Amino acid sequence: MGKKGFRVYVGGGIGPISTNAIVLREFIEEDEFLYYIHAIRSVFNDHGNRKNSCKSKTSLCFIKFGRRKKFFWNCVTNIFLIFMQKKRG
Repeated sequence: MGKKGFRVYVGGGIGPISTNAIVLREFIEEDEFLYYIHAIRSVFNDHGNRKNSCKSKTSLCFIKFGRRKKFFWNCVTNIFLIFMQKKRG
């Protein structure tokens, strides 16, 4: 039996700026999932619009990057690796 885990999507939304979410990571193990979500939140806190609650959405943060998946992925991955290093001690 394989390991339990998740496929991670980001950037989707409905409304005036309707967008399809993209797969940011094909598989993340169950015990690493929350660290990965915290990394996504950290990138959003650094680059998202926190002043306007109507525009305070991860999908709009992703659009700000011009849907450059690689740049967003690199930011999230770097923070995720820092979290994992802290977890391992």
